[in-house]
Amino acid sequence: MKKTVLFLMAAMISVAMISCGGKKEEAKDEKKSEVKYDANSPEGVVVAYLKAGANYDFEKQKELVLEKSIPVVELGEDMAKTFLDGKDVESYKKDIEVEGLKCTVTGDKAICTHETVFGTDTLNLVKEDGKWLIDLGSMDFFSMDSSMTTGTESGM
Repeated sequence: MKKTVLFLMAAMISVAMISCGGKKEEAKDEKKSEVKYDANSPEGVVVAYLKAGANYDFEKQKELVLEKSIPVVELGEDMAKTFLDGKDVESYKKDIEVEGLKCTVTGDKAICTHETVFGTDTLNLVKEDGKWLIDLGSMDFFSMDSSMTTGTESGM
């Protein structure tokens, strides 16, 4: 069950990365004033993560997530490579603006929401060694990862 949920979540992330944002030509023509965030703030990390995803910069995304979440980014990377196999990656890259970004910080944790073409998305962040990182959960299907589960698990 966890594998199915995680696979669907990774698929949704990949689709969101591919479909969010406007065309490059529109972005060049429209000089929108995007809000600038401190790169070390939860908002700055979320914006950098989403922009890296829109540009298929998975190495940058890996720098912005917890170590346990790197395999989740790698799964998205593998899915994107499969989707883009033989296609011009440059034509899929997008300069996006993150809409409706709001973060609530409580100590060393933050919950950030933003608008996507599919509705509101939520990202959880943790401050680790003074640096905000996104918690995407883990690929460890045999442990109880609290960021990936809600409520109680039923036995296998």
